[in-house]
Amino acid sequence: MDSQAVETRLGLDAGSWKQWPSINWAMVPKSYGVYFFRTAKGLRIPRVKGASDIVYVGSGIIRDRLKAHSRQDWKKWTGTGWVICLIMRAKGVDVAWQQMPQEKARHEESNLLQDFLVDHFELPAANRRNPLFSTLTEAMLALLSLDEKERAQVTQNLRTRVEKNATNH
Repeated sequence: MDSQAVETRLGLDAGSWKQWPSINWAMVPKSYGVYFFRTAKGLRIPRVKGASDIVYVGSGIIRDRLKAHSRQDWKKWTGTGWVICLIMRAKGVDVAWQQMPQEKARHEESNLLQDFLVDHFELPAANRRNPLFSTLTEAMLALLSLDEKERAQVTQNLRTRVEKNATNH
């Protein structure tokens, strides 16, 4: 998953991205939504698997959350502002957001993080908490953790069970 996939999924365009932290705060909504940080101009960072320009995915009251990320706590090392700041110094960072109701934003954040985890075998660089996993995502991650031979064996066993259940009904 990268910023182009996020744009497509949420109907954003390339102009949605604003340079961080020099954004016009008056333009940042005081409503709920999902927001994303990426490396400047979509520069990709190597991940455990593949590469991505996504640095962080979050949800909440957009302006409040972005302001919180703009404050680095260098003494306690809490929050994600310091990680985003380090990446910004090295690569530059852009931010984009999409307004939506609170529950939809939380759901979308969780889905985006699950997709990132499946694609790259890790969370974005500044994300710390795992999303709430769906059963499908749990199964996919379990399968992906197996080597090719083990994965083929588990898949074949599942296929056999499904076929057996289908013929019994």
